[in-house]
Amino acid sequence: MNSISLLIESAFSNGDNEDKTKLILACSKYSQAIELLTAHRILTDEEMDMFQDLIDDFFLIWIELFSTEGMTNYIHLLGAGHILYFLQKYKCLYIYSQQGWESMNSICTGYILQNSSRGGKGSGENGSKSYIYPLIRYLVRDLLWKTGEANRFFIEQECKKLRAK
Repeated sequence: MNSISLLIESAFSNGDNEDKTKLILACSKYSQAIELLTAHRILTDEEMDMFQDLIDDFFLIWIELFSTEGMTNYIHLLGAGHILYFLQKYKCLYIYSQQGWESMNSICTGYILQNSSRGGKGSGENGSKSYIYPLIRYLVRDLLWKTGEANRFFIEQECKKLRAK
């Protein structure tokens, strides 16, 4: 990102100077915001507000330049304030990575593609069989184990058994 302005300069060498200037400004705002977001420390409330202000500035310019075609999932997460919500909740996001989320997305996509031949329509007799319920069960089960709720449940069950003896 440090050299993005050079790339934009060369990409817009014969183009619209106004769009080039806007894109350089948007990337600068984005870069500053991501620098805050990836800080390896707890952010202050002022820094979190500054992060969202920078993202809001970036988002407005980005949408002005690229309209809905420039709206990716990540741009939406930033612009809608979802990242700020988690930042305020956890105070620091550098310890979280996208790898687990992308892995989960890959598992879900694979499951859907293997169990659906018509874009989500049911299979079986009269279309009554759904692949969504097993997928949701898997996601809930995964969430319970990742949050520790499943461990607590089974420990509680074992304690009940021991007390009953």
